[in-house]
Amino acid sequence: PSKSSAASDVYKRQRLHSSRFPSTVNGVIYQKGQFSTSSLKAPNAAAEAAVTSVFINGNTVLPSDVLFFRNSGSWDHELYAKIGGNYFYY
Repeated sequence: PSKSSAASDVYKRQRLHSSRFPSTVNGVIYQKGQFSTSSLKAPNAAAEAAVTSVFINGNTVLPSDVLFFRNSGSWDHELYAKIGGNYFYY
């Protein structure tokens, strides 16, 4: 899987395990203001590989305290890194 796909899945996994966010994958994805659900499609092989890598195999590309991401670089949280087209924050 690409590092960007894996990072997005790690972000979701870390939110799932944080008491600050919903405790289900569905809750994390559909939490107000998180993801646009109008464009959700069936996952392709690369997306399934990224999910397996993160959720099943436990691989991570982000520190455990990175809980936020955006697709633009300006925000009031501390930036960890830009991976692919996404910015990941503490």
